[in-house]
Amino acid sequence: MNAFDQATAVDRGGRGGYTARLDPAWDGPFAPNGGVIAAILLRAAQAELARPDLPPRTLTVHYLRPAAHDPAQLSVRVLRAGRHNATVQVGFHQRDKLGCTALITFSAPRPHTLAIAETAPDAPRPEQIQELRPETLPSPPPALHRLRLRPCFGPPPLAGAAEALTGGWFSLRDDSETQLYDAVRLVALTDLWWPAVFTATRTLAAVPTIELTVQLRATKPVQAPILGRFETRTIDEGHLDESGQLWSATGQLLAESRQLALLIDSPAPRAD
Repeated sequence: MNAFDQATAVDRGGRGGYTARLDPAWDGPFAPNGGVIAAILLRAAQAELARPDLPPRTLTVHYLRPAAHDPAQLSVRVLRAGRHNATVQVGFHQRDKLGCTALITFSAPRPHTLAIAETAPDAPRPEQIQELRPETLPSPPPALHRLRLRPCFGPPPLAGAAEALTGGWFSLRDDSETQLYDAVRLVALTDLWWPAVFTATRTLAAVPTIELTVQLRATKPVQAPILGRFETRTIDEGHLDESGQLWSATGQLLAESRQLALLIDSPAPRAD
């Protein structure tokens, strides 16, 4: 397994029970990354459901408290498993406390006579953009060093811009050129790029996610790089939204995400 597969691996325990460990190499600025945690929860749900004919379609995670690097216990419950649909609930526990909970719906493809497709945003081809070295950014979190980044949307971080927009072509640095990107990788990528709000701020802030929803539009794995576009439109009462889209190099919409997060201007140091 490569670095990402190791970081998101789950080990089966008893019935409906799994264990996992959060790798500090995939942390955000102040805590373990929420997208990586969501990917771990999805892996556990897929393992317990054991229905490759039912691809995941939507995942919603509620983050109750900050995660640490202690071993995590995952409790997985299949709420319903039918011929074409299944719904699975996953709880993430550390130190005997519920850290986050996810509800994941799996749904098989259906025949259809009507299709409406969204057009991918205009962007230069990845080979036309110079790769960004994370160490050139101000205080890059560990997770950014795990990515190959070619930004093409929005201003750079901490620019104090009028809009909160960011994104570009990216992939996991340790993946081979032939690695296909499945649902687990796409879920992680919805939260691995730096937050869109960082283009509008001038100082580093903490942006802990309260709730993350990912809708997976495509079920067949695709080749990297992936084009991501992330935008924040509303910040009020210390809360912000961020919407994201992931596209394939061929212009196929792969996933859409929306999250609600806190904006903490002066975060306190984290204590594991």
